[in-house]
Formats: sequence, structure tokens, C-alpha cells
Amino acid sequence: MTKIVYFDYTALILLIFLLVSTILRKMTKGISNRMFIFLMSTMFASTAFDIGAIQIDSLHNVSPVLLHIVHMGYLTFHNLTTPAYVLFVISLTDTWHKLKQSRLHLIMLTLPYAMLVIGLIVNLFTGFIYTVDGGYRHAGCFWMLYATAGYYVALGLYYLFRYRKLIGTRKVIALSSIVPMMAAAIILHAIHPQFAVEMIGTSLSLLLVSMTIQRPEEIIDTVTGLNKFSAYTDDLKRSIANEKSFTILMLNIDGFATY
Repeated sequence: MTKIVYFDYTALILLIFLLVSTILRKMTKGISNRMFIFLMSTMFASTAFDIGAIQIDSLHNVSPVLLHIVHMGYLTFHNLTTPAYVLFVISLTDTWHKLKQSRLHLIMLTLPYAMLVIGLIVNLFTGFIYTVDGGYRHAGCFWMLYATAGYYVALGLYYLFRYRKLIGTRKVIALSSIVPMMAAAIILHAIHPQFAVEMIGTSLSLLLVSMTIQRPEEIIDTVTGLNKFSAYTDDLKRSIANEKSFTILMLNIDGFATY
């Protein structure tokens, strides 16, 4: 079956646009901005590997080593997208300190993906997840990838529901929209496997997040280039609600009123 890769090319262009616009809008400082860049970067790498895998699958007499490289690269980065989504949600809720305080929470966050990566490495010798003999095909334990992705999606939704009051309804809706858009793309791909639509579905959801959450005009003061007072009060409210220790430093800028 020949796959139509144009949707992947569209997703790649969209992700490049989002990365460039994020940098130009100076949304690069702060842990939540960095987590969003990390999320987009994992999507970009996943899309690039998916394009490479589709193109190479269409060739004849391809080396099994090359097939393993492109498909393992795609599966590694594609399944890193959902943990990156969870990290972005955690950064918005400002609950990193709780994560660091609990070894169980750290294990719950890192272990499933670590086990998946180990499984992909073992698969090189066993072929229990996918095989490349006679072309790329799913094997009996491919369901592990969907289970891991589902686990991280559920974890992200749990954080959104639990800390929804800290980030606001608009952000909760935007972040939750990623799930149905990803699900719709997966279902469409299952019905019409010739269409590679999973990447474009997730890319469109990131565009929505960029338009509704990553808005510098709501955070950054145009005169000073620093965060606005409203951003400061939001951070303060989250720190108090999360029982997070913090220090307040007050500065007086001489002549600021003349600007």
C-alpha cells in the first residue's frame, strides 16, 4: 500500500512555523515556554522520521539496518510526545516541586517511557514489537506503544482536572483538545491507512495551544520586556495554592514613570 505523505509535509511546515514564531515572539524564557518548545521539537523529530520511514518503505531492497533506524527513530520520538505533553501541563500548573518531593511520582512519570525505549532496543533482536523482514510490519506486542501513550494522556488529563483552577478554563480546554484531535487522527488512519494524518492532527492541536496559551501580550510588558504585574500575581496565586516556598524581591526603578 502506498501511503500519502503530504499531510506529514504540511505538519512539518506548520511545526517549523510554530517554532520560528515562538522564538520571534520571545516565548523562550521560563520553564513552561521551554517545555512547549520541547514538545514541538519532539513532534518535529517524529514527523521527520515518519516522512523518512514512509519514503524508505516505498523503496525496494532496502537494508534492514536502515529500516530499523527510521522506524525506531519514529516510534521513539512519537511516543516521547505524550510524556512531553505531561511535562508541559506540569509546568503550567507549577507543581514541579511536588514531583521532586515524591519518588513515586518521578517513577510514574519516567518508568513507562523508559521501559518502552528498552523494549524498542530489545525488539532489534527479537522482533516482538515490529519486524522489518520483508518490509515493516507490526508484531504481537505493538499494543504496548498505544498503552504507553494512553497512560501519559490519562496522566496529563488528571493533572489538568486536579489543578484546573490554577490555569483557567481557557487553557484547560485548549490543552484537553489535543486528546480528541489525536484520537480522531488515529481513528482516521486506522480506517484509511494510506493517509498519514497522525502528525497533522497533533500539529493542529499545538497551533491551538500556541494561539490560546502561548500569548506574550498577556504575559510580557512591551516597555520593560519583563513579565506583567498580572503574570506576577498569577504566579503568586499558584505558589500559594501549591504550598510552594518562595521569596519576594522588591525593586524600585528610578524614573520608570517617565516612560
